[in-house]
Amino acid sequence: MDYLRRRAAPLVASIHLYSLFPASGEKHAGMENKRGITMSRSGLCSCDDVDNWEMIRWIGSLKSASRGKRGQEFFKAVLEALDAMPEKELIAGDLQTATGEVCAMGALAVHRGIKLDDVDPEDYDKVASLLNIATSLAREVAYMNDEYNDDKTPHERWVAMREWVMKQITPVESGGHDS
Repeated sequence: MDYLRRRAAPLVASIHLYSLFPASGEKHAGMENKRGITMSRSGLCSCDDVDNWEMIRWIGSLKSASRGKRGQEFFKAVLEALDAMPEKELIAGDLQTATGEVCAMGALAVHRGIKLDDVDPEDYDKVASLLNIATSLAREVAYMNDEYNDDKTPHERWVAMREWVMKQITPVESGGHDS
């Protein structure tokens, strides 16, 4: 498993997969899968009982979702939504509170005028559908917002999420030739 941890980080570049498998073995708060293993919001568990092929498929799905056209449009829209926020603060654990505070994905939904009243933040398929992204990407953004940055103040979380989102946006390579 240590070998897999060392190999996973470079494979996913700026996606923070290594944080899902901490060297100390502590578990992240999350949900239990069908086998009773505690899983992170990202969809992976932070334990030694990880099916390598399942993890490889998950990494591939996440990389594809992040680098693809929809993923890149999503990250650019999230950046725009974060910058448009009057108060640069993000919450954890919910998409939007009754008083209007939001997480990163909630900021995008509000920016787009999407109603979040009846949306369960743990229903990643629904959240992904509303934001037109892959479920794996919705889980990763929730993980980064809620768990990876859980020790931060709302403003520090906003700063950290904005920096992470910016790192996910890949530069467009020009097809031109130098003369």
